[in-house]
Amino acid sequence: MSTFRERLDALSKLSSYEKPATHGGLRLDSNENLAISQHIQDKITADINSDIRIYPLDGTERLISSLSKYLNISENYISVGNGSDQILDMILSKMAGSKILASDPTFSFFVDRCQLHNIQLKRVKCRSDMSLDMDTIIQHAPSVDMIYLDSPNNPTGYQIPPGDLHRLIESCDTPIILDEAYADFGVFSASKMVLDMPQLMVVRTLSKSFGLAGLRVGYMVADTHITDAFRRMIQYPYPLSIVSIDGAIRALQLRDEISASWDVIREERDRIVQSLREFSAFRVFDSNANFVLFDAGGSYRRIHKALAEQGIHVRVLGQLGDAAGCLRVSVGTHKMNSRFLLAVRDLLK
Repeated sequence: MSTFRERLDALSKLSSYEKPATHGGLRLDSNENLAISQHIQDKITADINSDIRIYPLDGTERLISSLSKYLNISENYISVGNGSDQILDMILSKMAGSKILASDPTFSFFVDRCQLHNIQLKRVKCRSDMSLDMDTIIQHAPSVDMIYLDSPNNPTGYQIPPGDLHRLIESCDTPIILDEAYADFGVFSASKMVLDMPQLMVVRTLSKSFGLAGLRVGYMVADTHITDAFRRMIQYPYPLSIVSIDGAIRALQLRDEISASWDVIREERDRIVQSLREFSAFRVFDSNANFVLFDAGGSYRRIHKALAEQGIHVRVLGQLGDAAGCLRVSVGTHKMNSRFLLAVRDLLK
């Protein structure tokens, strides 16, 4: 039997999720909601005043109640976690030795955790326009133990049309995880589809649209049978700190004010797409998220470096399918986005 050290040595050979480097300047590489004002942040943090000496005995129940009101879905369908990452990882921890289908590209954290949990990942390449090849996914669905799809996709920004999602669910009884981390920036959410489609699990987060990346709050909407098992047997007794719980509840109460930032981001996202498409050197993909993916070809490393030298940080993705040199830029405030676009324009003169 392998020793602990031998197992650690084996793990060191696997790829791991790469966090953006710690840096100052203009951070357009982490897909955070930078359009939320300091005033709203202050409103959220002002109500965080619970006794931090004691465990949050009823904390998750209070948060689930708030999420239930926000979603207009029964509490029995909702469970919470330390960010959506942790919920995904907890599910994968029970899937060792199985086979899961996912798109290519997809959320890199999920790919890395499949490796860690000894899960075989079947990848279905996206089309050249980064849309999902649903026909091929449906074809392979019966041969896998689970399907994972992020919609909108990270890093492409593509959101699965409701009709395609219905087609997939109706074609098989394979469990499906739908990662909706960026859905509030898109055109719809599949959360309520869970009520009629018990094999669907919708995983969401407050890190992106609600601007709570620093509090690490995620949740899952799933059939009551799944939710009950996840709460009792899989999730930790206290998955969230009292600070995170109080902050999340307050943010949900401020939904109307916070959601105004989503409109700003959609408008700014479309401006970035339109502006980048003015450059013949780029191929820019449609997005329903709070970021834009574009192919800069063989110049992508030079552009990334030149932007970084000006304190503007975007995400390097390299080759994705037939796109040779992809970069991903997060949507910031109007001023931030203008600075990015001006820098790109100067680089391409």
